[in-house]
Parts: sequence; C-alpha cells; structure tokens
Amino acid sequence: MTTPTLAQVFNFTSDDLTANRDGKLGEVQRYHLAIRLRQSVLVGVGVLLALALVATFCLFFGSRQDSPVLTLTGIGVTLCSAAVMGNFARGWLCLNADLSGGVVQTHHGALERVIKPVTRRVVVYLIRVDGAEFNVGKDAFKLFTHGKTYTVYRAPHSGQLLGVEG
Repeated sequence: MTTPTLAQVFNFTSDDLTANRDGKLGEVQRYHLAIRLRQSVLVGVGVLLALALVATFCLFFGSRQDSPVLTLTGIGVTLCSAAVMGNFARGWLCLNADLSGGVVQTHHGALERVIKPVTRRVVVYLIRVDGAEFNVGKDAFKLFTHGKTYTVYRAPHSGQLLGVEG
C-alpha cells in the first residue's frame, strides 16, 4: 500500500499551488469549494424540511388534542430549527464569500502537531502554523513533520485548508 501525498489528501494540484502563491484560489480548489457549497445547501434544505415537518405535526396535534406538551414541543422544535438554519446560513455565506472573493490566506512557519483528547477514545488532530490551527484527519496528520517549515493556504472566511507546501 502506498502512502498518500498531501496533495492527494487535501485535493490540490501544482497549478493550485501556483495560484495560491499569487494569493488566488486554484481551479480545483474552486471546484471543491463549489461542491461543498452545494452539499451544504442540500443538507440545510433537508434538515429544514424535516424539522418543519416535526414542528408542524407537534403543533397540529397539540392544538387538536388540547395538549400543551405537544404544543410546547412544536414551539421548541421551531426555535431549534431557526438556530440550526442560522448555522447553515452562516456556513453558506462563508463558503460563498470564499468563492466570490477568490483569494487565499497564507500561513508560513514551523508546524506544530497537536493531539487534543476529547474523551478517552476520541481525539482531535490539529496542526498549527504561524498561530493558525487546522483540524485535519489522522491520515493527513501522519504526513506532517513536527517542527518542519510549511506554507499553508486556507480560505479566509470558512477557514478550510486548501493547500500545503513544505
């Protein structure tokens, strides 16, 4: 089994890195951000419809059966739905701003590998470069060398890691 490269793990090409050095998004990076934007919209609409359906049933049956528990549950689900949709809207706005802006942030410096335990069995793998933290998967984490100098490119609004050189 061959070890994947950073370019394979983070889905970027040498053309993307060339564009990143100029402070711009590469074509493949722009494509992956557009896919992520589309997916977030589809998931957001699905979650909204599901929560709206649950809230509607609770409110309808709460009023029909004169049940304050179901009515309050319907109101609670409606409020939760608004909060969840606000989070989806924020994510959509960030991704849309990244795509329309077309620029990248650059962080250059010694890389620090950090493992943060969440529970006894769950850990979060982070890399830090130039004071910026990036959440990465375990496979990507293993590819980085602690203390080595890297240049990391990320989307300015969503914070998504787009490319790495080092």
